[in-house]
Amino acid sequence: MHAQRGRVAATMQLLTQLEENMRNYANDIVNAPETADRAIADSFFTRALVQALKVPYSFSYGFDSLKTISRLYAPDSSVRIFTWQIMKDFSYYRQKGAIQFHTKDGSLKLIPLYDYSAFTDNPVDSVRNNEHWIGAVYYNIIEKTFNNKNYYTLIGYDENDARSTKKWMEVLTFDENNKPQFGGRYFNYPIDYSKPAQTAYRFCSQFKKTEIERALVRERL
Repeated sequence: MHAQRGRVAATMQLLTQLEENMRNYANDIVNAPETADRAIADSFFTRALVQALKVPYSFSYGFDSLKTISRLYAPDSSVRIFTWQIMKDFSYYRQKGAIQFHTKDGSLKLIPLYDYSAFTDNPVDSVRNNEHWIGAVYYNIIEKTFNNKNYYTLIGYDENDARSTKKWMEVLTFDENNKPQFGGRYFNYPIDYSKPAQTAYRFCSQFKKTEIERALVRERL
C-alpha cells in the first residue's frame, strides 16, 4: 500500500511539472501578438501535451491551469476531449483537438482531431470522422443512452472570422471499432432560412461580433 501511494505521488508530481511547462505555450497560442509565435506555441504545446498524456493514468489528471484549453470529460468518464483554437490572422481561425480514452491499465489511447472546415463548402452535410472534423472549441457535453448506445451531444464555438462567431451543436458516437463519428440525422425543425437547410448532420448558428469583440481581436494583432 505504501509503495502504491508513493507511485501515485510520483505520477502526480511528474504531471504537475509537465503541466507547468505547458502553461506558457497554452497561453501564447491565444495571446501571442505575432502569427508565427502563436504557431510555434501551438506546436510546442501539442508535443508537450502528448508527452504528458503518455504518463500512466494521466486520464484522471485535470490540467486545470491550462485556461485557454478546453478539457471536457464525458459524464460517464469514458473519454476526455481536448479542444483549442489558434488565430492565423484577423479572418482565419483553426481548431485543434484530441480525444483521450479511459483505459483500465492507464495506457494512452489518443485520437487526434483535424479541422477540415476550410476544405468543405457544406460543413453540415455528412457524418465525419476525426480526419474530417468540423472544428469547434467545446464547452459542454451531454450524454444520452438509447438502445444501449451512448450519444454525446457536443456544444462549442468557432471564432470563425473578424465579423462573426459560429456556435456548433453535434452528436458524437463511436463505431464498432471505437472510432469517433461526428454528426448524424438527429435534428428536425421547420424550414427557417436562419438555420441550416435540412437534412443537417450538425447544427450551426452564426452571430455577428460586437464592436468590443472586434476591438479585442485587433488588439492581439
